[in-house]
Amino acid sequence: MNLVKPSPVQAPAGIVRRRRLTCVGVALAGLLALSGCATSEPTPTPDASGSPSPSASPTVTPSASAEPSEAPVPPADEAAPVGVTCQQLITPDDLYAYNPNLAYIEGEAPAAGTAGARAVAAKGVACVYRNLTSNETIVVAASKPGPTALTQLRAELSASATPADGLGGEGWFGGGTATVIAGEHLVTVTSDIFTAAADAAQLATTAVSHLG
Repeated sequence: MNLVKPSPVQAPAGIVRRRRLTCVGVALAGLLALSGCATSEPTPTPDASGSPSPSASPTVTPSASAEPSEAPVPPADEAAPVGVTCQQLITPDDLYAYNPNLAYIEGEAPAAGTAGARAVAAKGVACVYRNLTSNETIVVAASKPGPTALTQLRAELSASATPADGLGGEGWFGGGTATVIAGEHLVTVTSDIFTAAADAAQLATTAVSHLG
């Protein structure tokens, strides 16, 4: 006798579809749960070298004191070369006529801060003469300092020295120095032995005459 093997019982199609939809829903719920767990803060990824990137260098702003202050403008140099030598300012004959014991000391500079030193600074000359007997010195100086310097000098002399005549120009005497302004030239004759303008008059007038 042939036995007929019973065929499996198949579920209706509507039930199968509902089961499939249920499975899909479960799968989607699982994916959403996993994505919710993955929303935590991402871990920073180090750069290729593995070292942290350097922070920006601070900007250094110079302080106001670092700015250079404006330097004062120096006065214009109006001085001009006087154009004579010591042998021309007071010639050997002039010196002998004044005092035969005096000798010109070539190369000797006047003391700093004196009228002779100021003449040299103003492109002039300062000539030192020494008495061969007493060793006393006389300094005759000449320069062309410029109009601004002459105007300032007039004001200083008017306040500190005594006006003097017979010196070959506009003259003053004080502190052993006879000062003469003749045109654009300035002449000074200085010695510790001078007590009055008359002591320097002969040398002063001679020097002025040689300046032209």
